[in-house]
Amino acid sequence: MANQKCTDITKCTGGYSEENEEVLLDTDNLSKQIVDLSLPVKTRIQALNLYYINERDNAIETINKLIMMYELSGTKVLRGFLYDICEDSTIPPLLQSLCTKGLCSHNEKDELGYKAINILYPKLGKDVGTPYKIDFVKLLMKNNNYKSEADRYFCEIINDTTYRDWE
Repeated sequence: MANQKCTDITKCTGGYSEENEEVLLDTDNLSKQIVDLSLPVKTRIQALNLYYINERDNAIETINKLIMMYELSGTKVLRGFLYDICEDSTIPPLLQSLCTKGLCSHNEKDELGYKAINILYPKLGKDVGTPYKIDFVKLLMKNNNYKSEADRYFCEIINDTTYRDWE
């Protein structure tokens, strides 16, 4: 079954529900479809979601490829796609956080990366280590518009008692 035709998109991706939209995803070439910027964003997001389900261990390589493409080109299409991954994909928040870091590292003055961090931080669960969360919050602190949110997140980290029960 090389092609998966999804008329009920929510079954395929868990995310989109536009009526009567048909998407043809080639499960053998999902990684190519993810980076094919000529495809609609929703199709690429669906391909990424499905790719993560099928190829969990290789998904980070594809995310890194997108980030590097953005670092080298800085195109608005890739910028928007990285943001959409943070906002709309069903991949784990840790992988989504790589996209936010890529957005911020390309242009530290670009608000979109910080907006993505602010949206994504509450999704980071207990499986994400405290040092990673602190680095994430420190990145958010670089933008004056998000300092109060960063302070709040930092206080949440400090007040988290789940890691103090070691004795």
